[in-house]
Amino acid sequence: MKYNARIERQIKVINPAATNEEIRAAVRDGSAKNIFMESGFVSEKTELNSLFSEMQGMVVHQQKMLDNIEQVVQSTDVYTVRANEEMDTAITIRRSTRKIF
Repeated sequence: MKYNARIERQIKVINPAATNEEIRAAVRDGSAKNIFMESGFVSEKTELNSLFSEMQGMVVHQQKMLDNIEQVVQSTDVYTVRANEEMDTAITIRRSTRKIF
């Protein structure tokens, strides 16, 4: 019963203009499977699956680049902190040398 209801819904998706009589006949004689093949639904599903697989590969590739960028940003942060410390030291040394002369 649930199977028939599911097939009826799927037929309505593929062919919204189908009458109730056509839907019942398709469910009864098993031609609903042929309707899916003829509608291109299966090939569209395969194509969609292919697109998702391709997108997954792109995401994995992009993730490697993002990880690299994140590592560079973290290194830059460390270098900036170190540079600020050295600037503070340089300023302190310069001020102390002015006092000597």
